[in-house]
Amino acid sequence: MRLVLSLACAGVSACLFATSVLGQGQPAPQNPAAPQGQPAYSQQQASADQAKFDEVLAECVKFLKTAPNYKLEVTNDWKTARGAEGQNHYKMTHARPNLYRIEVQSGFSKTPDLICANDGTQVTTLHDAQQLYSQHPAAEEGELTHNVMLAQSLAGSGIEILMQPNLLDFIHAHATSVKYIGLEMLDNARCHHFHTQWGQQQVELWIGAQGAPLLKQFSRTTQVNIAADNQFQMVATSKLNWKIGGTIPEGTFQISLPQDARRVHCIYEALSCDEAVDLVGQPVPAIELVQLDGSRMKLKPAEDKLATVLIFWASWCTPSTAEMPKVTGFVKDTASQGVQFYAVNVGEDVSLVRRFATKHEFTSAAVCDPAGAVSHAFRLGELPAVVIIDRQGKIRSVMHGAAKDLQANVTRELQAIAASPVLAPTRPPVTGLKQ
Repeated sequence: MRLVLSLACAGVSACLFATSVLGQGQPAPQNPAAPQGQPAYSQQQASADQAKFDEVLAECVKFLKTAPNYKLEVTNDWKTARGAEGQNHYKMTHARPNLYRIEVQSGFSKTPDLICANDGTQVTTLHDAQQLYSQHPAAEEGELTHNVMLAQSLAGSGIEILMQPNLLDFIHAHATSVKYIGLEMLDNARCHHFHTQWGQQQVELWIGAQGAPLLKQFSRTTQVNIAADNQFQMVATSKLNWKIGGTIPEGTFQISLPQDARRVHCIYEALSCDEAVDLVGQPVPAIELVQLDGSRMKLKPAEDKLATVLIFWASWCTPSTAEMPKVTGFVKDTASQGVQFYAVNVGEDVSLVRRFATKHEFTSAAVCDPAGAVSHAFRLGELPAVVIIDRQGKIRSVMHGAAKDLQANVTRELQAIAASPVLAPTRPPVTGLKQ
Protein backbone atom coordinates (compact mmCIF):
# COMPACT_ATOMS: atom_id res chain seq x y z
CA MET A 1 0.00 0.00 0.00
CA ARG A 2 1.15 3.45 -0.84
CA LEU A 3 2.63 5.57 1.91
CA VAL A 4 0.56 8.54 0.85
CA LEU A 5 -0.61 9.27 4.37
CA SER A 6 -2.77 6.79 4.45
CA LEU A 7 -4.03 8.86 4.30
CA ALA A 8 -4.82 6.04 3.36
CA CYS A 9 -5.99 3.38 4.97
CA ALA A 10 -9.29 5.33 5.33
CA GLY A 11 -8.91 7.42 2.50
CA VAL A 12 -7.06 5.26 3.64
CA SER A 13 -6.21 5.43 2.32
CA ALA A 14 -7.90 0.00 4.53
CA CYS A 15 -5.04 2.19 3.76
CA LEU A 16 -6.98 6.17 3.47
CA PHE A 17 -7.87 2.32 3.02
CA ALA A 18 -8.50 4.05 -0.29
CA THR A 19 -5.71 2.06 -1.93
CA SER A 20 -7.30 -1.34 -1.20
CA VAL A 21 -9.15 -3.27 -3.90
CA LEU A 22 -12.83 -2.68 -3.23
CA GLY A 23 -15.35 -5.49 -3.50
CA GLN A 24 -19.10 -5.46 -3.92
CA GLY A 25 -20.91 -3.77 -1.03
CA GLN A 26 -23.92 -5.24 0.75
CA PRO A 27 -27.35 -4.53 -0.80
CA ALA A 28 -29.25 -1.52 0.47
CA PRO A 29 -32.10 -2.24 2.90
CA GLN A 30 -35.56 -2.50 1.39
CA ASN A 31 -38.37 -0.12 2.26
CA PRO A 32 -40.29 -1.74 5.14
CA ALA A 33 -43.25 0.60 4.62
CA ALA A 34 -44.18 -0.75 1.19
CA PRO A 35 -47.78 -2.07 1.01
CA GLN A 36 -48.18 -5.84 1.20
CA GLY A 37 -48.25 -7.50 -2.19
CA GLN A 38 -46.31 -4.69 -3.89
CA PRO A 39 -42.58 -4.50 -4.63
CA ALA A 40 -40.58 -3.42 -1.57
CA TYR A 41 -39.32 -0.39 -3.45
CA SER A 42 -41.44 0.81 -6.35
CA GLN A 43 -40.27 2.68 -9.41
CA GLN A 44 -42.56 5.54 -8.46
CA GLN A 45 -40.93 5.86 -5.04
CA ALA A 46 -37.48 5.62 -6.60
CA SER A 47 -38.30 8.51 -8.94
CA ALA A 48 -39.63 10.60 -6.05
CA ASP A 49 -36.52 9.94 -3.98
CA GLN A 50 -34.24 10.81 -6.89
CA ALA A 51 -36.15 14.06 -7.46
CA LYS A 52 -35.81 14.97 -3.79
CA PHE A 53 -32.08 14.26 -3.92
CA ASP A 54 -31.67 16.40 -7.04
CA GLU A 55 -33.58 19.26 -5.41
CA VAL A 56 -31.53 19.23 -2.19
CA LEU A 57 -28.27 18.80 -4.07
CA ALA A 58 -29.05 21.74 -6.39
CA GLU A 59 -29.68 23.96 -3.36
CA CYS A 60 -26.34 22.92 -1.85
CA VAL A 61 -24.37 23.66 -5.04
CA LYS A 62 -26.14 26.99 -5.56
CA PHE A 63 -25.33 28.04 -2.00
CA LEU A 64 -21.63 27.21 -2.41
CA LYS A 65 -21.39 29.07 -5.71
CA THR A 66 -22.77 32.25 -4.13
CA ALA A 67 -20.75 32.07 -0.91
CA PRO A 68 -17.85 34.60 -1.04
CA ASN A 69 -15.60 32.27 0.91
CA TYR A 70 -15.80 29.40 3.36
CA LYS A 71 -13.73 27.29 5.71
CA LEU A 72 -14.34 23.58 6.04
CA GLU A 73 -12.98 21.12 8.59
CA VAL A 74 -13.53 17.40 8.10
CA THR A 75 -12.89 14.70 10.68
CA ASN A 76 -12.91 11.19 9.25
CA ASP A 77 -13.11 8.19 11.61
CA TRP A 78 -12.76 4.71 10.18
CA LYS A 79 -12.85 1.23 11.61
CA THR A 80 -12.91 -2.31 10.33
CA ALA A 81 -14.57 -5.50 11.49
CA ARG A 82 -11.08 -6.72 12.36
CA GLY A 83 -10.69 -4.08 15.05
CA ALA A 84 -8.40 -1.68 13.21
CA GLU A 85 -9.39 1.98 13.47
CA GLY A 86 -8.00 5.42 12.82
CA GLN A 87 -8.75 9.06 12.15
CA ASN A 88 -7.79 11.66 9.56
CA HIS A 89 -8.32 15.42 9.53
CA TYR A 90 -8.79 17.77 6.60
CA LYS A 91 -9.02 21.56 6.38
CA MET A 92 -9.99 23.64 3.38
CA THR A 93 -10.15 27.42 3.02
CA HIS A 94 -11.78 28.59 -0.20
CA ALA A 95 -12.21 32.08 -1.65
CA ARG A 96 -13.73 33.09 -4.95
CA PRO A 97 -12.98 32.66 -7.72
CA ASN A 98 -10.68 29.68 -7.18
CA LEU A 99 -8.25 30.38 -4.35
CA TYR A 100 -7.84 27.57 -1.84
CA ARG A 101 -5.63 26.09 0.82
CA ILE A 102 -5.96 22.43 1.82
CA GLU A 103 -4.30 20.66 4.74
CA VAL A 104 -4.34 16.91 5.30
CA GLN A 105 -3.36 15.48 8.66
CA SER A 106 -3.40 11.85 9.75
CA GLY A 107 -4.54 11.06 13.27
CA PHE A 108 -1.06 10.36 14.63
CA SER A 109 0.49 13.59 13.30
CA LYS A 110 0.69 16.84 15.22
CA THR A 111 1.11 18.94 12.07
CA PRO A 112 -0.29 18.64 8.52
CA ASP A 113 1.27 15.89 6.43
CA LEU A 114 0.30 17.54 3.16
CA ILE A 115 -0.45 21.18 2.30
CA CYS A 116 -1.67 22.44 -1.06
CA ALA A 117 -2.38 26.09 -1.89
CA ASN A 118 -3.59 27.89 -4.99
CA ASP A 119 -2.76 31.62 -4.89
CA GLY A 120 -4.43 32.29 -8.23
CA THR A 121 -1.18 32.09 -10.17
CA GLN A 122 0.34 28.77 -9.20
CA VAL A 123 -0.46 25.70 -7.13
CA THR A 124 2.11 24.61 -4.56
CA THR A 125 1.93 21.20 -2.88
CA LEU A 126 4.21 20.34 0.05
CA HIS A 127 4.74 16.90 1.61
CA ASP A 128 6.36 18.04 4.82
CA ALA A 129 7.64 14.72 6.22
CA GLN A 130 9.49 13.93 3.00
CA GLN A 131 10.54 17.57 2.39
CA LEU A 132 9.22 17.38 -1.16
CA TYR A 133 7.18 19.96 -3.02
CA SER A 134 5.77 20.54 -6.48
CA GLN A 135 4.53 23.63 -8.29
CA HIS A 136 2.55 24.14 -11.47
CA PRO A 137 0.48 26.97 -12.99
CA ALA A 138 -3.01 27.36 -11.58
CA ALA A 139 -5.73 26.00 -13.85
CA GLU A 140 -9.31 27.09 -13.90
CA GLU A 141 -10.56 23.57 -13.28
CA GLY A 142 -9.50 19.94 -13.00
CA GLU A 143 -6.76 20.30 -10.37
CA LEU A 144 -7.07 16.71 -9.17
CA THR A 145 -6.52 15.29 -12.65
CA HIS A 146 -2.84 16.28 -12.62
CA ASN A 147 -2.09 16.53 -8.89
CA VAL A 148 -2.01 12.83 -8.06
CA MET A 149 -0.65 13.30 -4.56
CA LEU A 150 -3.49 15.63 -3.60
CA ALA A 151 -6.11 13.38 -5.18
CA GLN A 152 -4.84 10.31 -3.31
CA SER A 153 -4.62 12.18 0.00
CA LEU A 154 -8.17 13.57 -0.26
CA ALA A 155 -9.81 10.30 -1.26
CA GLY A 156 -12.85 9.72 0.93
CA SER A 157 -12.75 13.14 2.60
CA GLY A 158 -15.54 14.74 0.57
CA ILE A 159 -13.26 17.63 -0.36
CA GLU A 160 -12.19 15.81 -3.50
CA ILE A 161 -15.83 15.98 -4.62
CA LEU A 162 -16.07 19.71 -3.90
CA MET A 163 -13.08 20.26 -6.18
CA GLN A 164 -14.72 18.67 -9.22
CA PRO A 165 -15.18 21.11 -12.14
CA ASN A 166 -18.87 20.23 -12.47
CA LEU A 167 -20.07 19.11 -9.08
CA LEU A 168 -23.65 18.24 -10.04
CA ASP A 169 -22.67 16.12 -13.04
CA PHE A 170 -19.98 14.36 -11.02
CA ILE A 171 -22.36 13.34 -8.22
CA HIS A 172 -25.11 12.29 -10.62
CA ALA A 173 -22.61 10.09 -12.47
CA HIS A 174 -21.56 8.27 -9.29
CA ALA A 175 -24.55 8.22 -6.91
CA THR A 176 -27.08 5.54 -7.87
CA SER A 177 -30.03 3.81 -6.16
CA VAL A 178 -30.87 6.95 -4.19
CA LYS A 179 -33.31 6.55 -1.29
CA TYR A 180 -34.70 9.37 0.80
CA ILE A 181 -34.83 8.20 4.41
CA GLY A 182 -36.44 11.41 5.65
CA LEU A 183 -35.72 14.27 8.04
CA GLU A 184 -33.47 13.50 11.02
CA MET A 185 -31.87 15.52 13.80
CA LEU A 186 -28.10 15.75 13.64
CA ASP A 187 -26.23 17.93 16.13
CA ASN A 188 -29.45 19.75 17.05
CA ALA A 189 -30.25 20.58 13.41
CA ARG A 190 -32.70 19.01 10.97
CA CYS A 191 -31.07 17.24 8.04
CA HIS A 192 -32.19 15.38 4.95
CA HIS A 193 -30.97 11.79 5.19
CA PHE A 194 -30.25 9.92 1.95
CA HIS A 195 -28.93 6.44 1.22
CA THR A 196 -27.06 5.93 -2.06
CA GLN A 197 -24.83 3.45 -3.80
CA TRP A 198 -21.53 5.11 -4.81
CA GLY A 199 -19.76 2.65 -7.05
CA GLN A 200 -19.28 -0.38 -4.82
CA GLN A 201 -19.76 1.51 -1.58
CA GLN A 202 -22.92 2.16 0.41
CA VAL A 203 -23.07 5.84 1.32
CA GLU A 204 -25.29 7.65 3.83
CA LEU A 205 -25.63 11.45 3.46
CA TRP A 206 -27.00 14.06 5.85
CA ILE A 207 -27.59 17.47 4.22
CA GLY A 208 -28.84 20.48 6.19
CA ALA A 209 -32.59 21.11 5.98
CA GLN A 210 -32.43 24.27 8.09
CA GLY A 211 -29.83 26.99 7.85
CA ALA A 212 -27.19 26.45 5.18
CA PRO A 213 -28.10 23.52 2.87
CA LEU A 214 -24.67 21.90 3.19
CA LEU A 215 -23.45 18.35 3.67
CA LYS A 216 -23.08 17.79 7.43
CA GLN A 217 -22.08 14.15 7.61
CA PHE A 218 -21.60 11.10 5.42
CA SER A 219 -20.59 7.53 6.05
CA ARG A 220 -19.23 4.89 3.68
CA THR A 221 -19.47 1.13 4.09
CA THR A 222 -17.08 -0.88 1.97
CA GLN A 223 -16.41 -4.57 1.56
CA VAL A 224 -12.64 -4.88 1.13
CA ASN A 225 -11.46 -7.97 -0.75
CA ILE A 226 -7.85 -8.99 -0.18
CA ALA A 227 -8.36 -12.43 -1.67
CA ALA A 228 -11.23 -14.77 -2.49
CA ASP A 229 -11.27 -16.08 1.08
CA ASN A 230 -10.09 -12.91 2.80
CA GLN A 231 -12.64 -10.07 3.05
CA PHE A 232 -13.61 -7.59 5.71
CA GLN A 233 -15.92 -4.63 6.08
CA MET A 234 -14.79 -1.06 6.66
CA VAL A 235 -16.97 1.82 7.83
CA ALA A 236 -15.74 5.42 7.55
CA THR A 237 -17.74 8.36 8.93
CA SER A 238 -16.91 11.97 8.11
CA LYS A 239 -18.25 14.98 9.99
CA LEU A 240 -18.09 18.36 8.24
CA ASN A 241 -17.89 21.66 10.08
CA TRP A 242 -18.54 24.70 7.84
CA LYS A 243 -17.84 28.37 8.44
CA ILE A 244 -19.28 30.61 5.76
CA GLY A 245 -17.87 34.09 5.19
CA GLY A 246 -15.53 35.88 7.57
CA THR A 247 -12.06 37.30 7.08
CA ILE A 248 -9.29 35.16 5.62
CA PRO A 249 -5.84 35.97 7.07
CA GLU A 250 -3.27 37.40 4.70
CA GLY A 251 -0.89 34.82 3.31
CA THR A 252 -3.37 31.93 3.65
CA PHE A 253 -2.94 30.93 0.02
CA GLN A 254 0.88 30.92 0.10
CA ILE A 255 3.11 28.19 1.53
CA SER A 256 6.36 28.87 3.32
CA LEU A 257 8.67 26.15 1.99
CA PRO A 258 11.30 24.55 4.28
CA GLN A 259 14.86 25.53 3.46
CA ASP A 260 15.88 21.97 2.58
CA ALA A 261 12.72 21.09 0.62
CA ARG A 262 13.37 19.46 -2.75
CA ARG A 263 11.27 20.36 -5.75
CA VAL A 264 9.98 17.47 -7.85
CA HIS A 265 7.70 17.25 -10.86
CA CYS A 266 5.25 14.93 -9.09
CA ILE A 267 5.39 14.13 -5.37
CA TYR A 268 3.51 10.88 -5.86
CA GLU A 269 6.03 9.64 -8.40
CA ALA A 270 8.95 10.84 -6.27
CA LEU A 271 7.68 8.70 -3.40
CA SER A 272 7.61 5.58 -5.56
CA CYS A 273 9.96 2.82 -4.58
CA ASP A 274 12.11 3.18 -7.71
CA GLU A 275 14.29 5.80 -6.00
CA ALA A 276 15.24 3.34 -3.27
CA VAL A 277 17.36 1.24 -5.65
CA ASP A 278 19.98 4.01 -5.73
CA LEU A 279 20.66 3.42 -2.02
CA VAL A 280 21.86 -0.14 -2.51
CA GLY A 281 25.57 -0.41 -1.69
CA GLN A 282 25.55 2.85 0.30
CA PRO A 283 26.29 3.06 4.05
CA VAL A 284 23.14 2.94 6.15
CA PRO A 285 22.12 6.48 7.15
CA ALA A 286 21.96 7.55 10.78
CA ILE A 287 18.71 6.03 12.04
CA GLU A 288 16.95 6.54 15.34
CA LEU A 289 14.00 4.35 16.26
CA VAL A 290 11.59 4.46 19.19
CA GLN A 291 11.19 1.33 21.31
CA LEU A 292 7.86 0.28 22.78
CA ASP A 293 8.81 1.66 26.21
CA GLY A 294 9.25 5.10 24.62
CA SER A 295 13.05 5.12 24.74
CA ARG A 296 15.08 5.88 21.61
CA MET A 297 17.71 3.68 20.04
CA LYS A 298 20.21 4.22 17.26
CA LEU A 299 20.31 1.41 14.77
CA LYS A 300 23.73 -0.20 14.60
CA PRO A 301 24.03 -3.39 12.53
CA ALA A 302 25.46 -6.15 14.70
CA GLU A 303 28.87 -7.24 13.45
CA ASP A 304 28.33 -10.71 14.93
CA LYS A 305 25.20 -11.21 12.82
CA LEU A 306 24.96 -12.24 9.19
CA ALA A 307 22.65 -9.31 8.45
CA THR A 308 20.07 -6.93 9.91
CA VAL A 309 16.60 -7.01 8.38
CA LEU A 310 14.09 -4.20 8.82
CA ILE A 311 10.46 -5.12 8.11
CA PHE A 312 8.32 -2.00 7.63
CA TRP A 313 4.62 -2.27 8.42
CA ALA A 314 1.56 -0.42 9.77
CA SER A 315 -1.58 -1.69 11.51
CA TRP A 316 -3.77 0.08 8.94
CA CYS A 317 -2.00 -1.51 5.98
CA THR A 318 -3.67 -4.87 5.42
CA PRO A 319 -0.99 -6.34 3.10
CA SER A 320 1.61 -5.84 5.85
CA THR A 321 -0.48 -7.52 8.58
CA ALA A 322 -2.73 -10.05 6.81
CA GLU A 323 -0.03 -12.73 6.78
CA MET A 324 1.45 -11.90 10.18
CA PRO A 325 1.51 -15.56 11.37
CA LYS A 326 3.52 -16.64 8.30
CA VAL A 327 5.91 -13.72 8.72
CA THR A 328 6.34 -14.63 12.39
CA GLY A 329 7.24 -18.20 11.50
CA PHE A 330 9.67 -17.03 8.82
CA VAL A 331 11.41 -14.67 11.25
CA LYS A 332 11.68 -17.35 13.92
CA ASP A 333 13.30 -19.81 11.52
CA THR A 334 15.62 -17.27 9.92
CA ALA A 335 16.75 -15.55 13.12
CA SER A 336 18.30 -18.81 14.25
CA GLN A 337 20.65 -18.54 11.28
CA GLY A 338 22.24 -15.38 12.70
CA VAL A 339 19.95 -12.64 11.39
CA GLN A 340 18.72 -9.67 13.44
CA PHE A 341 15.11 -8.65 12.67
CA TYR A 342 13.29 -5.42 13.51
CA ALA A 343 9.57 -4.89 12.87
CA VAL A 344 9.46 -1.15 12.11
CA ASN A 345 6.03 0.41 12.45
CA VAL A 346 5.60 3.46 10.22
CA GLY A 347 3.72 6.58 11.25
CA GLU A 348 1.69 5.37 14.24
CA ASP A 349 1.73 6.36 17.88
CA VAL A 350 3.89 4.20 20.15
CA SER A 351 0.97 3.44 22.47
CA LEU A 352 -1.10 2.11 19.55
CA VAL A 353 1.78 -0.07 18.37
CA ARG A 354 2.25 -1.37 21.91
CA ARG A 355 -1.42 -2.42 22.09
CA PHE A 356 -1.18 -4.04 18.67
CA ALA A 357 1.96 -5.94 19.66
CA THR A 358 0.27 -7.39 22.75
CA LYS A 359 -2.38 -9.00 20.53
CA HIS A 360 0.10 -10.52 18.08
CA GLU A 361 3.14 -12.71 18.53
CA PHE A 362 6.16 -10.65 17.51
CA THR A 363 9.34 -12.69 17.15
CA SER A 364 11.28 -9.69 15.87
CA ALA A 365 11.94 -6.59 17.95
CA ALA A 366 9.02 -4.20 17.48
CA VAL A 367 10.17 -0.59 17.10
CA CYS A 368 8.53 2.58 15.84
CA ASP A 369 9.13 5.22 13.20
CA PRO A 370 6.32 7.58 14.32
CA ALA A 371 7.25 10.55 12.11
CA GLY A 372 8.18 8.45 9.06
CA ALA A 373 11.77 9.70 9.17
CA VAL A 374 13.30 6.22 8.79
CA SER A 375 11.01 5.21 5.91
CA HIS A 376 11.90 8.54 4.30
CA ALA A 377 15.62 7.83 4.73
CA PHE A 378 15.17 4.58 2.81
CA ARG A 379 12.86 6.28 0.25
CA LEU A 380 10.09 3.79 0.84
CA GLY A 381 6.98 4.46 -1.20
CA GLU A 382 4.85 1.43 -0.24
CA LEU A 383 4.15 -1.03 2.54
CA PRO A 384 5.07 -3.72 3.28
CA ALA A 385 8.77 -3.16 2.65
CA VAL A 386 12.03 -4.80 3.70
CA VAL A 387 15.54 -3.36 3.99
CA ILE A 388 18.53 -5.66 4.41
CA ILE A 389 21.77 -4.28 5.91
CA ASP A 390 24.96 -6.34 5.90
CA ARG A 391 27.39 -6.62 8.80
CA GLN A 392 29.57 -3.89 7.29
CA GLY A 393 26.68 -1.47 7.69
CA LYS A 394 25.86 -1.16 3.99
CA ILE A 395 22.42 -1.38 2.45
CA ARG A 396 22.17 -4.69 0.67
CA SER A 397 18.58 -4.59 -0.62
CA VAL A 398 15.41 -2.54 -0.56
CA MET A 399 12.31 -4.56 -1.37
CA HIS A 400 8.57 -4.00 -1.74
CA GLY A 401 5.82 -6.49 -2.46
CA ALA A 402 3.49 -9.10 -1.02
CA ALA A 403 4.61 -10.98 2.10
CA LYS A 404 5.22 -14.30 0.34
CA ASP A 405 7.30 -12.62 -2.37
CA LEU A 406 9.31 -10.69 0.20
CA GLN A 407 10.08 -13.86 2.14
CA ALA A 408 11.39 -15.55 -1.01
CA ASN A 409 13.51 -12.52 -1.94
CA VAL A 410 14.88 -12.10 1.59
CA THR A 411 15.80 -15.80 1.69
CA ARG A 412 17.71 -15.55 -1.60
CA GLU A 413 19.50 -12.39 -0.51
CA LEU A 414 20.54 -13.86 2.85
CA GLN A 415 21.80 -17.00 1.13
CA ALA A 416 23.90 -14.84 -1.19
CA ILE A 417 25.32 -12.91 1.77
CA ALA A 418 26.16 -16.12 3.62
CA ALA A 419 27.85 -17.62 0.56
CA SER A 420 29.92 -14.54 -0.26
CA PRO A 421 30.03 -12.12 2.67
CA VAL A 422 32.40 -9.76 0.85
CA LEU A 423 30.53 -9.87 -2.44
CA ALA A 424 29.51 -6.50 -3.83
CA PRO A 425 25.85 -5.72 -3.08
CA THR A 426 23.32 -6.89 -5.61
CA ARG A 427 20.38 -4.89 -6.90
CA PRO A 428 17.28 -7.09 -6.97
CA PRO A 429 14.27 -5.72 -8.81
CA VAL A 430 11.91 -3.60 -6.73
CA THR A 431 8.45 -5.08 -6.82
CA GLY A 432 5.62 -2.63 -6.19
CA LEU A 433 2.15 -3.61 -4.98
CA LYS A 434 -0.57 -3.82 -7.59
CA GLN A 435 -3.60 -1.92 -6.39
